[in-house]
Formats: sequence, structure tokens, C-alpha cells
Amino acid sequence: LYFSSKGHNTMGGYDIFKVTKLAGGAWSKPENMGAPLNTAGDDVYFVLSADGKRGFYSSNKEGGYGKQDIYTIQM
Repeated sequence: LYFSSKGHNTMGGYDIFKVTKLAGGAWSKPENMGAPLNTAGDDVYFVLSADGKRGFYSSNKEGGYGKQDIYTIQM
């Protein structure tokens, strides 16, 4: 499960985190996806492609063209 939060250990603003479901139904500790995915800006709305090779997300990081630009990253 991927989600955005600023309630965990972030690099600044909202960051994208990953958790996995463990045996017994509990969730793993949130893992910050780190750079270059996460930045000092707000990194949100992460979606993994069906083949698991690419991720798409929105960010207002420096160098963008608008307020929330869409980026892709190789996983």
C-alpha cells in the first residue's frame, strides 16, 4: 500500500510511503520512499503501474511547470 503523509518522518511537506500487510493482518512500519521520489515539496497521489515497473505521482517540487505537476519514476 502506498500513501502520502506528513505525519511520519518526512523530507519536507507530504512524502510518499509504503507499507506491506504482514502475517496476521498487521501492517509493516511506514517506509519513506526517499529521493528522488520525495522532495522538500509536497509529493502526493502515487500510483503504481499494473506491471510494477513505473510509479506516477504529483509534486509541487522546485523546477515544475505548475502547482502540482505529474512525474514518473522507474521502480
